[in-house]
Amino acid sequence: KHNTTERLAKFQSENSELRSRLLALEDRFHDLEGHHTRTTKTEQQKYAEYINQKDRTFLQEKEILQTRINAIEADLKQTHDVNGQMKKDVKGLQQKLEDVDIQLHNSQIRCNHLSEDNDKLLEQLRLQREELEAEKLTNAQLAEQLTFESSRKTFGRTLTRTESIIKTSEIRIQDLDAQVQSLKLENEKLKYENEELRERAVASGIHEGRRLMANPDTLSYAAELEVLSKDEV
Repeated sequence: KHNTTERLAKFQSENSELRSRLLALEDRFHDLEGHHTRTTKTEQQKYAEYINQKDRTFLQEKEILQTRINAIEADLKQTHDVNGQMKKDVKGLQQKLEDVDIQLHNSQIRCNHLSEDNDKLLEQLRLQREELEAEKLTNAQLAEQLTFESSRKTFGRTLTRTESIIKTSEIRIQDLDAQVQSLKLENEKLKYENEELRERAVASGIHEGRRLMANPDTLSYAAELEVLSKDEV
């Protein structure tokens, strides 16, 4: 019985000690659990703030990128439109230049025909002048051959007629010289106008090309020519 009492007391003592240790462990567990909960909550808050910050940064970057994309697309569309208009203007300008080349070619043909006609006329005038010079020489020789044995009346009439013929020949020669000079001046004028027209067409094409490259938004020379008639061009 005594041993049983001691053993019971020992069990009770051990049980009390175990209970105290259990309570201490429970308190420690609660402390650890609370610390873990606080730590986890803090980490979750930090992570949530980090995620929110990343989301805000991502949205800002996305907005910036979208703005840049929209600007690039707008520039691309504008550039495409400008290129299309420039191609249209260049095509129209090329067509106008081709028309000008045709007009220049036709003008050159007309000038050549006029030049040929003038050359033929000059040749005819030269031949007429030679004939008049020969006629003048013949008349002069005829006047010298008149002798004093001829009657004064007959000599006077013949001399007067000869002088009249000579004077008429000289007047015709002067008229022919004036016509020759006029035709030469007309030929020179036609050649000058033809060269000037060609140079102006080339210079206008170069100037228009530079103007289109420098400022594609301005009204092009081709567009301006669209409203002009062929006579005005």
